[in-house]
Amino acid sequence: MPKTVIFDFDGTIADSIPSNAVILKVFNQIAGENNFKNITMEEIENLRNVGLYESIKLLKIPVLKLPFLARRVRKVLKVDETVVEPIKNMPQVLNSLKKQGVSLGILTSNKKQTVEKFLKKHELEVFDFIHSQTNLFGKDKSLKSLLKKHKLDKNMVIYVGDEIRDIQATKKTGISMIAVTWGYNNKKGLEKFDPEFLAERPMQLKTILEKFFA
Repeated sequence: MPKTVIFDFDGTIADSIPSNAVILKVFNQIAGENNFKNITMEEIENLRNVGLYESIKLLKIPVLKLPFLARRVRKVLKVDETVVEPIKNMPQVLNSLKKQGVSLGILTSNKKQTVEKFLKKHELEVFDFIHSQTNLFGKDKSLKSLLKKHKLDKNMVIYVGDEIRDIQATKKTGISMIAVTWGYNNKKGLEKFDPEFLAERPMQLKTILEKFFA
């Protein structure tokens, strides 16, 4: 039975995923700077249905350009400033789990200080650890690094994330996973990759986790 819940941060805890309209504007601005193909609103919606590799094919972006593109998108969006509020009802879920004695952790590509600042602002300092590591194509490597650093048994861990690559990473790592539909990838896209559990609302997530700890 899992004893530790590891959460993704952006889109899972923090309501920091831009709207389709904002993504369209930002991507096409950067596309113009780098001679990439502009995209349409319909293509943006399609990206919510697919994983990272398929997204790259649809966008026709050179793989070597991805790290630069990720940094540029963050700079244009000023992500650190736009992470304003937690996902509705997530504070209740997190505080409830903590009261039950569950160990809580975060895996993020954000700077650790950024996450700490957010948690302090919203009185969510309930996490036992924050693991900051960037692996655009290898989130499974970040998970393995986290397990090793914090001496966690993968059979005693469950991961909560909002992206298809979260599902892929946990399958590679052998960790149980709950996919949530309120982040980047939508329900249709997540279901294609057969997550072990799927939650459409934070309170549904709470119910699934409580069954694990019953």
